[in-house]
Amino acid sequence: MGLTAASATKEEAYKLTLDFMEKLDHKERNLGFATFYQISHKFRNVVIDGICHVNFVSDHGPYYYVASQLFETPENSVTRKKFWSWLISDKSPWISLTRFIEPTFNKKSGLQTGWLLDMDKAKDVPFLFIKNFAILTRVFTEKHPCFRFWELAVDSGVDPRDAFVLCTYFCVSDTDNIEYFPMRDSSAWGGHWPIQHLDLNKFLNNSPDYSETVNGCWSVISGKYFDFNKLENLGESRKTKFSKVKTVQLNTILNKYYELKRECMK
Repeated sequence: MGLTAASATKEEAYKLTLDFMEKLDHKERNLGFATFYQISHKFRNVVIDGICHVNFVSDHGPYYYVASQLFETPENSVTRKKFWSWLISDKSPWISLTRFIEPTFNKKSGLQTGWLLDMDKAKDVPFLFIKNFAILTRVFTEKHPCFRFWELAVDSGVDPRDAFVLCTYFCVSDTDNIEYFPMRDSSAWGGHWPIQHLDLNKFLNNSPDYSETVNGCWSVISGKYFDFNKLENLGESRKTKFSKVKTVQLNTILNKYYELKRECMK
């Protein structure tokens, strides 16, 4: 749909945004693509199944409301509940934003479709940080095997923030193996991931650095970043039908990660 001219009061804008989000149905959407809604007093920017959040911009603001996806399905419902509870908790690195977020749900199924934000309440939050959060809630379904690892780690007693750092690199496959990805480097997922060139100290202490080059936040501006490459030599190669993957045990990952964490936090 894209950008269109529109005239609306703030009250009307809220109703339009909420109506859009409540009608979203995960069965009708591409869960790996971007769906979002932005509305100001003059413009409406609506994207359904866009390739990414590249058009989630501040150019036509100031906006009354912005909204974006976090698709709950029957299959990911348990994980979604844990993940969302963490995102809105005091221990969330995104708490400076999520304290203003309103979750949205499909009118018929009751499943979460995403969230909406009153931009007046978040006027002190940099727009790129909002965009970063929109990317985060999109990849929950786009890269859901990573969040299966996050859930496994959290259920095993790992701090959710540490678990999120690790799920940048590890996933739980459909065969319930923990696997890791040697193709990732300091620019995780080519920018389609909410933490890039990660300053671990700032992330774990909920103090983001903002950068216009890598989706808005969790990018080291000065100091040292966490080197994901140092996790690459863990695990053993396992042949699959098409290639080899590395599988690894959680305790092996944690032992190495905590060692690297101590070095990085000095």
